[in-house]
Amino acid sequence: MITGNLEDFNEEFARGWLLDTNQPEKEFTLNVFLNDIKVKSVITKKIRDDVAVHYGHTGHGFKFAIKDFINQPIANIRIEVDCDVFSLPNNEKMFYHGRNTKEIQSEIQSNRDIFLFPSELYNKIQFENMQYITESGQNELLNLFSKTKFIFIIFTNRSGSNLVTDMLEAMGFGSGTTNEPFLADTILKVMKENSLGSIDQYVSATITYWSRNDVFFAKMGWDALFLLTKLGIFKNIYKNSAFIFVKRKDKILQAISYLKAIRSGEFFTLQNNENNNFMLEKPQFWENKNTASAITKIIHDLHVSENRLEYFMTLKNLPYKEVFYEDMLENINREYNKIRLYLFNKLNIETELVEFQPRLVKQATGDEFNIKSIFLKIMEDE
Repeated sequence: MITGNLEDFNEEFARGWLLDTNQPEKEFTLNVFLNDIKVKSVITKKIRDDVAVHYGHTGHGFKFAIKDFINQPIANIRIEVDCDVFSLPNNEKMFYHGRNTKEIQSEIQSNRDIFLFPSELYNKIQFENMQYITESGQNELLNLFSKTKFIFIIFTNRSGSNLVTDMLEAMGFGSGTTNEPFLADTILKVMKENSLGSIDQYVSATITYWSRNDVFFAKMGWDALFLLTKLGIFKNIYKNSAFIFVKRKDKILQAISYLKAIRSGEFFTLQNNENNNFMLEKPQFWENKNTASAITKIIHDLHVSENRLEYFMTLKNLPYKEVFYEDMLENINREYNKIRLYLFNKLNIETELVEFQPRLVKQATGDEFNIKSIFLKIMEDE
């Protein structure tokens, strides 16, 4: 049996180990790919005494520089074991060669007010001259916070968050698969339609309306999450909360998906929708350098948004369950059950073990992979 781990994989280096328990002396070859082109082979020769504690043999370690390969604006690095029966976990990662993750994190931490506040929601509330907090709203929230368990899905655009809300609805919770009650325009629209006088009254009404079995879940973008925390509306909510952070490993496909959704207006598709294959495959659009620049900017913005959320969660000491879109596509029921287990351990929420049948389609098609190849070729020629 072959086993192993990729312990570090960042802009600087990759480090890990491999071991064939049937042939413990066997060394392995790792092939490193940059944007699907092989650029390096590495032999696992480093001694790993820590592996011997668990497996009775030192194993075969490796460590090599990654920064030497990141010489293009978008660098997709993949590390493959030269065998057909084993792959290292999380062996593919995207690196943006504008500002790396450390630089983005440093900028966010140094300019907290710029990256965390103000927000679109804040600006619209100010423009509408709406109240944030009232005594009656706070009393309602205190009562709800004491008896309700909360599940928040945090995400960046086109990361697969609706697949997770689909799972939670299948578990018997409310809120609706594609419902986003904390979008700025939704908040203001519902407040006006229902004559709600303050933001905390809106939050209270939303929780009351969408809760099922004393559990409330909702997608929560950075905008509302940061602002409702800063205003103190969420100050007592986190002790009864679980966070699921939905991410996508392939940021190029994520950016292409987002750009297509913006242009088509189609942000999700039901499984039985006959128009599942609606695409915008116009060569004059996708083969254009301006489009490639737009994709590059979206990739950068996705990195910033993801790091901004990670920093906020660390700042507030809020743990979360990380879920990757690609892992859901690979085995949706495995990820469904991982989320069930997380919610049981975190909030003591019990749900039935069932075979999950997703209702939504948010899956990269062959055309999107072709667009990715076109994009990488344009960037390579720049």
